[in-house]
Amino acid sequence: MKETASAIRRFSFDHGFGLLLLGLLALVLLIPLSPYFRPFPGIDSSVFIYVGQRILDGQVPYLDVWDHKGPVIHYLNALGQLLVRNSFWGAWLVELLSLVSALLLAYAGLSHFLKKHAVLTGVFTGFLFFTIQPKGNFTEEYSLLPIFAALYIFIRSQEKVSRSTDFITIGLLSGVTFLLRPNNVGYFLDIGIVLLATALFTRRVKLALIRLGWMAIGFLAIQAVTMAYFASRGALFAYVDAVFRFNFLYAAQHLAFVEATLAGIAMLPSVSFLAMAGMMVITVDLIADRNKPHAGLHSLRLLILLSLPLAMAMTALSARGFAHYYLLWIPAATMQIAYLADWVIRRFEHKGLSRRSPLLINTTLLVLSLGLFGFTAPSSITATIQFFRQAYIDGGIPHADVRNHSVLQVRSYFLNHSFASENPYLLVWGNDVLFNLVAQKVSPARYISRTPLATPGYTTESMALELLEAIKNKQPLILETADSLPIGDPYWDSIPGMGAVMDYIEQNYVIATRFTSRGFPLYVVREQFMDQDTGDFGLVGQGRDLLP
Repeated sequence: MKETASAIRRFSFDHGFGLLLLGLLALVLLIPLSPYFRPFPGIDSSVFIYVGQRILDGQVPYLDVWDHKGPVIHYLNALGQLLVRNSFWGAWLVELLSLVSALLLAYAGLSHFLKKHAVLTGVFTGFLFFTIQPKGNFTEEYSLLPIFAALYIFIRSQEKVSRSTDFITIGLLSGVTFLLRPNNVGYFLDIGIVLLATALFTRRVKLALIRLGWMAIGFLAIQAVTMAYFASRGALFAYVDAVFRFNFLYAAQHLAFVEATLAGIAMLPSVSFLAMAGMMVITVDLIADRNKPHAGLHSLRLLILLSLPLAMAMTALSARGFAHYYLLWIPAATMQIAYLADWVIRRFEHKGLSRRSPLLINTTLLVLSLGLFGFTAPSSITATIQFFRQAYIDGGIPHADVRNHSVLQVRSYFLNHSFASENPYLLVWGNDVLFNLVAQKVSPARYISRTPLATPGYTTESMALELLEAIKNKQPLILETADSLPIGDPYWDSIPGMGAVMDYIEQNYVIATRFTSRGFPLYVVREQFMDQDTGDFGLVGQGRDLLP
């Protein structure tokens, strides 16, 4: 323990300037995605935050509130809500902690065999990929931490006698990543392939198989603990059904692997050519040094070389081109660009130039990296400056101006009409659970979005009946959003049991208002009649308990 603390102090002293730059980088990357600039989260993030709130209220994911992402993202958002209750800043703080940790591990791991200025170049340039996402709080962001932690452990194991606990830990980290999103485990496959390839090169296949076995034990341990937890809460079937069966059917709807890859390439920042150059240099070095007995260095080169193709392949499995999917290319780009920068420095060393002026070479490389970052992501830097300037003026965390936001118009309507303010339930007929968060109303059913009910081959008649009973018993407000098929659409009749849900809503609900010219109708139970004098609705049977 003392040795570990001493190593941390020594590393912090030797790399203090680099650590400071990494902290600033994390702020520059995340401040543009903060609630100050993005006061309301996106659809996916809203679901994660909502589920996090329900966890703190004692509910169990999948059993009481449905989503198809792995459980880790929901419990991270529960942590965010625990830090800052009923605020979107909590999730952002968890993002910040995760990103800072990932950056530190990336720097520490690569610094084991590359020069620190080269590593800083790789980190600052590779993490430019982070700027392609318009909003935050995605599984791919949080996956960067366990990925870089595993890479750190693997890289460290190549320069000293490795222990079984190293590979068990890598397996545990792969299990956590899998529970964020199964597609995110490409780098762990990369480590496994490199172990086998190196074993063939060094003729130590038995050792490689033992290490892979330790990794498998770590991975399976995480899965076993997770399943035991949900089994103890009576939610094992619901967990497997949502996270595995649904995602398999959902992915099968779109088989556009090539299109998904091309979409990712089109989104890449202009500096991505440096990663390609890094792959070329690594390939040349592997061929040139193929007969030299440096198994550890060969392993690391092979790891970096395979990282991007595997990340691209795992991303393409989703067959969709959402921007945040391509955050998984960050570790590969970071390692490849860092290797390229290290190669450049060593070329100068070979010619004797660095001995004459090492400070000049390293400073030039760092300035070019920072300049490239500023040229490629000027809006991130501008946003960060604006944030801190406003924080100085306000004397604390600045607040965004959301007075005219459409979401708050819906909330204002609810507050100013008794039939809406007195009803604690809101069923969003769509996927934008943000309305539940802002209106502070809970969903009457565990199906908080229409996604599971509109997926062919997944929805069963019992699921539709469950939704119908929830609507009958709790009589929620129903807000139809623009991101789903409308109520009454003939498509719903093709889904088992959903025809009965449509019939009940059409027979027992009326439209109270429309929030936009495009739609957004608010449905209210027909029994809640309009008072002709006030133009408002009054609940029939006043005084009954509407809370669960």
